[in-house]
Amino acid sequence: MDSDEEFEWPDGPKRRKELRNNEPKDWAFSSWAWHLNGYIDREESIHPRRGKAEVRQCYGVLQCTSCTKVHCPKTRTLEIKAQLAEGCTCGEALEWLTCGARCYRFTVEEDKVEYSIWEHIGTHASHPRPPGGRRSPCVRNALDQQVTRHHAASAYQLRTGDLGLGSVPLHRISPALSDLRAARYELSKSRERLGINPKAHKGGFHFMRSLSDWNTELPAPFIADSNISGPCYIVLQTPFMKHIINESVDDWIKDPKTGSVVG
Repeated sequence: MDSDEEFEWPDGPKRRKELRNNEPKDWAFSSWAWHLNGYIDREESIHPRRGKAEVRQCYGVLQCTSCTKVHCPKTRTLEIKAQLAEGCTCGEALEWLTCGARCYRFTVEEDKVEYSIWEHIGTHASHPRPPGGRRSPCVRNALDQQVTRHHAASAYQLRTGDLGLGSVPLHRISPALSDLRAARYELSKSRERLGINPKAHKGGFHFMRSLSDWNTELPAPFIADSNISGPCYIVLQTPFMKHIINESVDDWIKDPKTGSVVG
């Protein structure tokens, strides 16, 4: 089983194997910038087997020839050509640091059971890691754990961590999270995944509108009364609740001990 680092940034020969049609989400994930090269006969790959294999090529990185800033390459040919033509944000030219690493995806059958295979071949030593991009499942899970244990903390607080049990500073989860802007963005995504912090547009007015829509769309209305001016309140009552209340009131009136008082 790969470590978190090996899973996110595989280098050298690596192999992942999962039951076909039962693969975990993002099981073939890695953070390198991969370009789809199509399909090849597996006899042409390093691990000969019958059938076709999907092959992807690492597109390396783009690096400024002046300020040395590293840019993540686009993975389509026309798009990366446009990046090279545009140059760096400092106005200087970009150099494309290419890579010889490949990864293959295919299926095999062993003892009448089909497996999905992901294989990584080659090294990425010719270039640094590309910045940005999608976070790995390992990073997302680790970030969700920090948000769960301290959901009110700001990105700045989580960057440095605390003395509590289980605290992990964000830069130890991923170096990219040492950037405050990136940390804020990933924290907002984490809170959305956990249902802790809805998107900004889902505020109080959105909540009130949702209640109104549900009250008209559902077969049985459930808002008995409401007010947002003066004392603010919402009275929720289903037909079943109303029936139980009416029965209770009738029983109370008819009760020989209390009926005379009501009368």
